[in-house]
Amino acid sequence: MKDMIVELKQTVKDAAARQDQAKQDAKRIEKDMNEFKNNKDSKLQQLQVYCDEILELITETSRSIEGGGKDSRCDHQSQT
Repeated sequence: MKDMIVELKQTVKDAAARQDQAKQDAKRIEKDMNEFKNNKDSKLQQLQVYCDEILELITETSRSIEGGGKDSRCDHQSQT
């Protein structure tokens, strides 16, 4: 019986520790959400700049591939 009481007390103590950790995690997540909410416009601008840079790189790569592809096909056809 005493062992059972000790075990239950330990279980309650462990549960309280997990609950405290969960509360800390909830506060951290809430803080992160508020920070994002307050910074949303800035984050969207950063993402837009990043997307524009990627689009420019894709366009440049596409142009170089198209230009290189046409030359190599012409070279190949003239060799045959």
